[in-house]
Amino acid sequence: MNPPVPNISVIVPVHNTERWVGRCIDSILSQSCTDFELILVEDGSTDDSGTICDEYAARDARIRVAHIPNGGVSNARNRGLDFSQGRFICFIDSDDWVERDYLATLLETLTNSQAQIGICGISSDPNSNEPPVVLVAPTQTLTLLSVNADELLTLYESYLLFGPYNKIYERMIINANKLRFDTTLSYGEDLVFNFQYLDSVAQLAVSDQPLYHYRKANPGSLAGKYHADKFQIDMRLFEVTYAFFEKHGLLTVAALCWLWTRYFWSLHDDLFLINHPRCTLRWPQKFQHIRAILAHPRLPEALVFADTTKCPRSILACIRHQSVLGFFALNLVMSLKNRGVPS
Repeated sequence: MNPPVPNISVIVPVHNTERWVGRCIDSILSQSCTDFELILVEDGSTDDSGTICDEYAARDARIRVAHIPNGGVSNARNRGLDFSQGRFICFIDSDDWVERDYLATLLETLTNSQAQIGICGISSDPNSNEPPVVLVAPTQTLTLLSVNADELLTLYESYLLFGPYNKIYERMIINANKLRFDTTLSYGEDLVFNFQYLDSVAQLAVSDQPLYHYRKANPGSLAGKYHADKFQIDMRLFEVTYAFFEKHGLLTVAALCWLWTRYFWSLHDDLFLINHPRCTLRWPQKFQHIRAILAHPRLPEALVFADTTKCPRSILACIRHQSVLGFFALNLVMSLKNRGVPS
């Protein structure tokens, strides 16, 4: 006789998180909602993460462990989706943890509203004595076919739409639309996945409870890594987001200001990546890279709507006039000042 199909599949990609994965698993096993399977996708760890996963699986029949060669978090989440059996899907990162009512609240938020995705708040827990940063939005149900732009913008501005964690999805919708995480992106693949999912549903529901605890500043996390293709990825993420707002008729003045401001500051930060210690571009390549950024066809429109008040006038002038030489001259002066060298 086949075992009953679990209501929820909890997918946890695991890679070199031996310090934290135990707490993560414990927080899942202690859930008030017990009708779930826990899929630990051990992604080629070089520490004891895999052993820890196997030890937990030996003690609890709800746990399944998949050991795969290291292929990145997107590949691990995709493999978890392939293995999953539950009606609903939740993702949790292995260096994070969740409150006892995390699954129950997400499930109740979704089913009570007849929505197709449920979202809760996040508490970002730093590895220091700093207070946590709590990201929440009001409890609400949004109908995406007639959503108010301000409502969705508030949710977007709260950063609750970005990650795959703090959410519950319907597996049938994921599979019917052949949704998977883009393994060619070194970050931002979760935002693309979420907007693709939202394009396939009618309603989303939000709980104002911060039940997901995100571990800030894990040295091995993607947030602390250098990405040589950051500009290309940032532009891809902008286009995905802009297209969603445009498709749903949500391009109000406030939305345009928010979207173009994010675009501008992403472009601004990408300009200064040539100073990163891991940047391997030679000077001719750096010139070409900066020229390509300043010549991006979306930049003139961004300068109409973006809030650039915090950008130094000299840098803003270089961006407005697409002055590659001007940028390098200013960058050199700034670098010398940072090193304490008289300019």
